[in-house]
Amino acid sequence: MALFAIGLLSMACIGYMHKMESKRDMSKKPIDKLTKAIINEGLVISANKNHGKTNALAIIVSSMKDSIPVVVDYAVQHCYSLGSSFQVKFLNEKYLLRKPRIRITKPIILDMSQTTKDVAGEILRDIIKREYYARVKQVIEDFHNGSTERKVKGKWLVFAIEESQELIGRFLRHDSDLKTAMTCGRNFKISFVYLTQRIADLNTQLTERCSYLIGKQTSDNNLRKISRVLGLSRKKLKFIETLPQGQFVFYNGERIERIQFPKFEGFGRAYEIERGIINRKPKNLWQKMKEAFNPNEEEEEPDIPSVYDDSEDFDSELEEDLIIEEEW
Repeated sequence: MALFAIGLLSMACIGYMHKMESKRDMSKKPIDKLTKAIINEGLVISANKNHGKTNALAIIVSSMKDSIPVVVDYAVQHCYSLGSSFQVKFLNEKYLLRKPRIRITKPIILDMSQTTKDVAGEILRDIIKREYYARVKQVIEDFHNGSTERKVKGKWLVFAIEESQELIGRFLRHDSDLKTAMTCGRNFKISFVYLTQRIADLNTQLTERCSYLIGKQTSDNNLRKISRVLGLSRKKLKFIETLPQGQFVFYNGERIERIQFPKFEGFGRAYEIERGIINRKPKNLWQKMKEAFNPNEEEEEPDIPSVYDDSEDFDSELEEDLIIEEEW
């Protein structure tokens, strides 16, 4: 009897383990499909407000281990929900005065909440084009140096852009360099995720080759656009209007399937990038004379680091500031 009970218990444990393993596999497969879609075609995420777009994005980008996600958002409160693996850079119009080369080496959030949409769009377009042409230049230099390696160096960059139409979609027609960077980006390991509530407003040049992750929609304009994308009649889209929170429909041009996203729980919170600069005191006459007679003598720098503050006036320190390597 005891042996029979032990046998039943072991069978139950094995069954439970198989069940948990199948659940783990089922939860992993959709993420793999989404990751593949982002790299190969790009991804559009669209849903009504508070349906869970940002939550879905957090789960997706946190699962892309071999890529560097660049999340572009207006909402400051989202900057600290993606976890401590992300760093945050608050950008404003002073970026356009300096146009520094942002070094994207780890997951980063570009927060545009201090800018108007026109300024934010100009900043983002500049960052995308600089990153694209820097990679193109590196490939050409490697070719000139005799390299036979055809792959692009560095990790895959994934730009996830909130309010995509306002930030970049409406500029594509007039910015040929941006259009080139976005259409050819995949050849240089750059992909895009477009987030929006109004899928009907997205520029078709952005979405024509993308996969889709569609949540609850109630707007007639959006539903008509979804009807064309999915190839379903308007009457068959009733289920889109009743999708529960966190559930999306994924379509990659081949098949339609539902994906339920759990609540994302990031570890810690993102941290703000701080850039240290050196405060240099003006040199007096004696120091200038000493340097003139001893030109090879190195001057000791005062160890007084300070944090660069975008709220300060941009003045004559600009020239010195540009020389300093930016560890972004």
